[in-house]
Amino acid sequence: MHLTFLLMMALATEHPLDPLNAQEIEFSAQLLRASPQFQKDASFSTIVLKEPPKEEVLRYTAGSPMPRQAFSVILDRTGNRTFEAVVDLTTKQIVSWKEVKGVQPGVLDSDYDDLDRIVKENPQWQEAMRKRGIDDFDSVQIEGWSVGQVPAAYRGVRLIRAVSYLQKDQVNFYGRPVEGVTVLVNLNTEEVIEVLDSGVVPLAPPSQELDEKSTGVREAPRRLSVSQPDGPAAGARLLDAQRAHDGIHHGPQDHFADAAGAPRRQGPPIVR
Repeated sequence: MHLTFLLMMALATEHPLDPLNAQEIEFSAQLLRASPQFQKDASFSTIVLKEPPKEEVLRYTAGSPMPRQAFSVILDRTGNRTFEAVVDLTTKQIVSWKEVKGVQPGVLDSDYDDLDRIVKENPQWQEAMRKRGIDDFDSVQIEGWSVGQVPAAYRGVRLIRAVSYLQKDQVNFYGRPVEGVTVLVNLNTEEVIEVLDSGVVPLAPPSQELDEKSTGVREAPRRLSVSQPDGPAAGARLLDAQRAHDGIHHGPQDHFADAAGAPRRQGPPIVR
């Protein structure tokens, strides 16, 4: 889609704190990808609104022009580098691009898919599963967790620790961890750094599915009646008056774009 068309669609926002819409996200991603600084295999960790200064928000009146900027976090896998960039959606320019040393962006959705493949292709992990009577590797769910403490030699590396669960035909696999086996993975190089096997522990029996079929449903609550014989309380009227001046929107608790810069679901709502 043409960048100018995307930007025209993007400017249809109503408040300076409105989250980026899909068109603004796409425009920002395309502009950054076209920059010579954007590496071929780079990925977006985050594309969110860069909030304007508080003074500008307080001065804003409906219908008046407002600045709109998008803040992005970019992962350069090959160079093991992290960048932050700001796009001005009004001037259609990249106004800031800087490397942030010594940090790693959050784990991407695609990282979890890569992790499953990397771990299951590893001969040491395969041998650990066979020791526990597991020959069907597709029946194992691989979950990525924080690495915790690692030796100094591994610091600054994009690491994730893989934990295995026996799923088979179950939906709720968390009750059947494959105990004693963890795998440390470098996501940027797709290398297994180490496989820790502390010994075979008997697998737990199948766990409860925790779905409606397994647990049933709760009895519907009984009717509740609230009576205010002297009329509604002043607090209720005050709340209604306050609510008229409030707005609810989605904040950057969750990624607004996937690794390719395409819009995706937003996080839980916050109040402004």
